[in-house]
Amino acid sequence: MHFFVKVRPLNLFMRLPVFFGGVSLQQKFKKVIIQMKTAIFYSSSHGTTAKVAELLAQKMTNSQTQIFNLKKLKNADLTIFDTIIIGGSVHAGNIQSSVRKFCSKNMVELLNKRLALYLCCMNEPEFDVQFEHAFPELLRKKAVSSKIIGGEFLFGKMNFFEKAIVKKVSKVNGTVSKIDYSKIDEMAKELEVVTISGI
Repeated sequence: MHFFVKVRPLNLFMRLPVFFGGVSLQQKFKKVIIQMKTAIFYSSSHGTTAKVAELLAQKMTNSQTQIFNLKKLKNADLTIFDTIIIGGSVHAGNIQSSVRKFCSKNMVELLNKRLALYLCCMNEPEFDVQFEHAFPELLRKKAVSSKIIGGEFLFGKMNFFEKAIVKKVSKVNGTVSKIDYSKIDEMAKELEVVTISGI
């Protein structure tokens, strides 16, 4: 039998006088809440994907969350985590190679984890196509939460050629931020839902 429980609003619910075999819901779920561990693996070119990772970690208050920059990470131990979040951004039509390599190298382990995917990009008409191109189909089907967050053009962090390409392709001449913060909230809330078995 399965119970789907939102972790954040549990405080009042857990205190209700409902017992299973003489054990309250609060006591029964306590270990599950404490043991939930989340890892966010991301790659960022100008800082937007990193910003989203930090915001997600801040909002997931009921999980022990760690953040890993794939550009600096040599080896990843996924075994200690219950939930894995992978994030990247689109540049010249492609997600970072470090994200692709991470997904490919750890595919088997990722398919045995609770998984979430997010993508930062700015070409709204191509959002769905870019997301499909960014992550392997197996991981997209496995993910319990998938979000396209929007993105930013941060001219202060771009080199001359990057600025020239953005100006030509996107027709913008300065910094633009189009992060959809509601998508970050949605992902955090969706990842608070846990499945408890064996009650």
